[in-house]
Parts: sequence; C-alpha cells; structure tokens
Amino acid sequence: MADARMLPAHPPRKIARRATPKPIAIKVKPFVVFLGLLTSVASASQVGATTLNLETSPGQRRVATVGNPEDYITSGFKGVARLAGQENNFRSCSASLLKTGLHLLSAAHCLFSMKPQDYIIDFGEAKLSAAQFFIHPEYEDSNLANDIAIIELTTQAPQQLTRYDIYRDSNEIGKVFNLVGYGALGTGDRGAGLSLADFDYQKRFGSNTYEATGELLNGLTQNHPVIPDETKLAYDFDSGRPENDAFGVIFGSEYANLGLGLNEVNSSPGDSGSPNFIDGLIAGITSYGFGADYSDRMLSTDVTPTITDSSFGEFSVDTRVSFYADWIDSIVQNNNAVSIPEPRLITGLVIVGAGFLLKRNKTRQN
Repeated sequence: MADARMLPAHPPRKIARRATPKPIAIKVKPFVVFLGLLTSVASASQVGATTLNLETSPGQRRVATVGNPEDYITSGFKGVARLAGQENNFRSCSASLLKTGLHLLSAAHCLFSMKPQDYIIDFGEAKLSAAQFFIHPEYEDSNLANDIAIIELTTQAPQQLTRYDIYRDSNEIGKVFNLVGYGALGTGDRGAGLSLADFDYQKRFGSNTYEATGELLNGLTQNHPVIPDETKLAYDFDSGRPENDAFGVIFGSEYANLGLGLNEVNSSPGDSGSPNFIDGLIAGITSYGFGADYSDRMLSTDVTPTITDSSFGEFSVDTRVSFYADWIDSIVQNNNAVSIPEPRLITGLVIVGAGFLLKRNKTRQN
C-alpha cells in the first residue's frame, strides 16, 4: 500500500456539531426520486442490452478503484452489506453494520421514499430484513445535504458478521481510507461500465486519500444543486499523471498529489451508502461525484470530459461521519421514530442497479 497523501501545513479545524434534531415521523408518499443515474427496468434476459441515461445531475452515486476488476474482489469486510432491491426493484446500494449488531449506516438518498420491505440486506453469507429506517431529519434530496441514514434490522445480525464503530475525530484530511462496496466494472481511462451487465455485485475494496472538506469545491458546479460544505469529505481519482490530478490542477500545488498507484480508487454508480474506513472505523459514506460536464474548470483533468462517469480526473464526495456522531449515537441508543422528508420532484433520476466502479490505471498492462 502506498503512504498517505498529506496536505501541507493545514491543520484540520474542529467541527462545530449542531444540536441533534428531534426526529418527527412523516408518512411517505410512494414516489421515488434520486439525484443520479437512470436505467429502465429490465428482465434478466434484457440486462445485457440495457444502458444508463447519463443526462442527469452531478450527483452520480458511485465508488471506484484502480486495476483489473478481479484483483479487487474481497471476502473480508463481512459487515458490509448490499442493499438489494426486491422483485422488480433493481435499486442497489451498500451499508455497514454498526457495533450494536442491529443497525447499519448508509446514505439517506438510498432510503428516501423507500420502505423497509423494499430491500434485502444481503451480507452474502446471511440475508436479513429491515424493520425501519432513520433518515437524518435535515436531509435534503434536492442537494444531498445531510446524506446519512440508519437501518434497523428486524433481528440481531449473526455474530460472524463484523461490527464497526464510527470515526469520531475531525482529522480526516490527508488520511488514506479504504472503500468497500458492490457493483459495476470499469476502468479509470474509460470510465464506468454503463450497462446492467456491468453490475456483478461482487464486493471490492481499494484506497484513496481525503484531500479536503467539501467547502473547497463550492463554486465548481454553480448551475447544479449539490452544495458541498464541512459535512462532506472530498477526494479525486488520480491516474499517476499530473494532468489528471484534479485537486492539484484546479487548486494549486498545495494540493498536488499523484495518488496511490494501483491502490487508488474512486466512486461509481450504485455504491451509494458504502463505508469508507480510516483505521477500521467508518469515516465516510459514499454520496456523490462529478466531472467536467458539470465544471469547465475540470476540462483539462477529466479524461472523459463530456460525461460524469468516475473516470480519472473527477471528484467524489462522501458524507463526513464524524460530523454526525451525536446523531448516530442518539438513534442507536434510543431508537427514535423514523424521520423522512416529503419527496418532491427535483432535477435527477432514479438509480437502478449498483456499482462499485473498478478503475484501471492506464499505465497497467492487461
């Protein structure tokens, strides 16, 4: 593994956590809207021919890596589950089992407008059911603010499934983290595989480095609703070449770094909600990402500048778990009523199918 990429002389500033809001139970209308990717619902025989419509917003729900897809499959991280849509629901996300053994941490946009019975919680060696969802009461589906949620299981998870604690320090910047999730195949030089046949639902993992909090990205997507702030952690997908170092090119030499080589990963369609670990603790939750088609300033870094597809030179953004430590504690300790914002029509489309996009470094031979 490569060493952590450290930012120069910028100590992380302490996060001022807001008071934990009191959840209010709200009845949800059966209308499903996400800011992300769309594909038509297809039978198994149609899957190979079905592609994703990418004319959407910058909130591409994603997770990705660098190398031959087969090289990143893992049998570890037994507490990371795939949220598998039931019956004709092709939606898929990821979630991670918390220390209680009864709760999982995920992204709010994965659960928004969904019901507990809409998902199977698939750990591979065990398939469990959800009893209820706890969506952060200040979640905004229009801009992915407070994109965090908790799933409560109907029963305790089996003991062989790993439990994880959360990262509580505010010193994430400059630290290497491990991404774990399920989904689509792809390479960094070509971008995500965009047919449903590319979603093999294998569990994969790789690494990247948190390079800044979300505030640094403000202004890059001025015509789109996503609003990065201190509740987000940001990173880019490095090819090893200076021209694809998005942070370095856009924000200057202070942020320049060429990545982790073949260990480098990025996010891709459908790995929403997947955990990103620092020292074995959940530090980030995969939320969204964007490329040059949403920011002219990225035209020289994104290797596929006409489309956001998790290719080299794009940005990804995670929900910062440490910011929500008090809220997480209040839910798992008290099991308050679920709070779900009223759904509304927004710019964006439903994600169906999942993906942990595996990216292959251009310098690596087949």
